[in-house]
Amino acid sequence: MINENPLYWQKTQGRVASYWGIYYRRGRRGAPVSSTTWGLVCWRLCAKPGARRRWKANPRLLLKGLFACLLVSRAVSTPLTTILFDLDDTLFDHAGTARAALATTAAGRPALQGVPVAELYQRYSELLEELHPQVMTGRISYLAARQERFQRLLAPYEPAPPAAEVSELAAQHYGHYQHQRRPVAGALALLQALKPVYKIGIVTNNRLAEQQEKLQYLGLRHLVDALITSEEVGVLKPDPRIYE
Repeated sequence: MINENPLYWQKTQGRVASYWGIYYRRGRRGAPVSSTTWGLVCWRLCAKPGARRRWKANPRLLLKGLFACLLVSRAVSTPLTTILFDLDDTLFDHAGTARAALATTAAGRPALQGVPVAELYQRYSELLEELHPQVMTGRISYLAARQERFQRLLAPYEPAPPAAEVSELAAQHYGHYQHQRRPVAGALALLQALKPVYKIGIVTNNRLAEQQEKLQYLGLRHLVDALITSEEVGVLKPDPRIYE
């Protein structure tokens, strides 16, 4: 690959070096470069917003980028043994699943039938980002957060719906979401390629039982050596304590 595209290799070296510079300046001066750190650096590079759009269209680009990072790590650090991934919208296609589930849910609700799915998803995502950290820190229960999310999601289109109907709608959506889950394109192939050589870990801001079941449903569980959740550790990413 390096011989095929030397410019790509040069850019990869520069980007990895820049990420290491960020890590080096964050109070870890003089500390050895751990294999886990390099796993995070490699994945951070491959999961950059622009890169993610490209590798979703062509998963081989992700494999090439990650392979280049691994080669750099061998040259400048201790041997890489472990690679850490996020789960939602990294290995699991949460965004695509949520959009598909919302489309199915809206089709059965007259007040939502004329609303663009993109508009619903934008509002749904904003509410999820607001309420999910509160669930993870114990300030609100999972079911209460789900109820509030759909109460507020419906508000612009259906003022003051009965609480029982909101609860039923939330449960229906959850069922659609569960049945339409799918991995990100190329995720299975990527883990299968890495597994014989590296340990695979997942660090996720979510509940342990939910993420365990999700990995099993997606057919990825046997490829993962360790699953670390914010629920277990008691802190949310990007708090560095979740990686210790």
